[in-house]
This record gives sequence, structure tokens and C-alpha cells, in this order.
Amino acid sequence: MNSNKKRHLAEQVKRFRARFVQTMGAVLGDVLTAPLLMQWVAEETGVFRRRLYDPLQTLMLFIEQVLGADHSCQDAVARGVSGQVAQGQAPGSLNTAAY
Repeated sequence: MNSNKKRHLAEQVKRFRARFVQTMGAVLGDVLTAPLLMQWVAEETGVFRRRLYDPLQTLMLFIEQVLGADHSCQDAVARGVSGQVAQGQAPGSLNTAAY
């Protein structure tokens, strides 16, 4: 990741942290948009197989885990499963091994 991209991401993360409230998912989407993150993930990871937790999903859950009140892996996985259900997908396991 080049220095401009790192600086831009650092600024976005700083703004995200400043705006952090209980509606984490909505704030995350406003600050770090999915298309922008997908572009960065594609540049950094290249081709990857579709998994339960692809690189973008892992990054988003990790950011929520670090900034959340709980900080636990189990909470992050529960958020991921909750997101799957909200999108009409079958819920994945609450087992934290894949994350």
C-alpha cells in the first residue's frame, strides 16, 4: 500500500473513531465505503477464493472488534452472522475458527 493510501486510510480511521457510536455498521459504511475497501483489498490480495470471511469481511469485522466495547472474537463473529441473516443469507457458524 503506498504512502498516500496509508495516509488516506489513517485519516478515515481517525474520523471513524471520532464518530464511533453504537450504530457501528452504519458509521463504518459512511467512512470506509465498501467499493473503496474492495479496491484496496483487490490491490493488496489479488485473487482469493470466496470464503465465509473474505478479506473485506474480515477487515470490517476486525475494525469493529477493535473499536467495539467488547473486543472479543466471539462478538465479531456474532456480528458477522447477524449481518448474514440481515442480508437474507443462511447464518454461518458462531465458531470463531474461520474468522
